[in-house]
Order: sequence, then C-alpha cells, then structure tokens
Amino acid sequence: MHTNTNATGNGTMTELSLAMRERAAPRASLERPIDLVHLARMTLGEGSLEREVLQLFDRQAAILMGRMQTAPANPSCARICPARPEPL
Repeated sequence: MHTNTNATGNGTMTELSLAMRERAAPRASLERPIDLVHLARMTLGEGSLEREVLQLFDRQAAILMGRMQTAPANPSCARICPARPEPL
C-alpha cells in the first residue's frame, strides 16, 4: 500500500490508521465477541483496568439497549430495519 507523505515523511492520519488496521489482529467473532488480546494490549495487560473497561462497556451497552427498546418507532428507518429486534 502506497501512502502519501507529509514534510516529516509520515503518511496522513487516515492512511496510517488504515495501515494499522490491516496489520491488526483478527477481530472479535461470534464465538469470542470481545477481542481479549486487543483489550490486553490497550490496557497494557493491567487486569484491574481491563475489568474497569469491560464494566464501563457493560453499563453503557445496557443504557443504550434500554434506550433503543423504548424509543418510539421512526418511520424513516422502516426501510432499513423493518422490525424491532426482540429484547434480550
């Protein structure tokens, strides 16, 4: 992949981001919905920070799921998502 370089010899942020994404570890899957390797890398392997990040994610996911389940139907979205998913 060829990247344009700026005066310092670095590619643009978008190009660098894309290059990093191409080299990244495989993404989470249905069998392993959370990429634990990525989590460990981003938290420098600190277990308490990993737990805190997962707890924040859990709390935020619950809030957002609740909002989506109680949101009024939006007719403009019907062509994209014809039926609301069942609550978990």
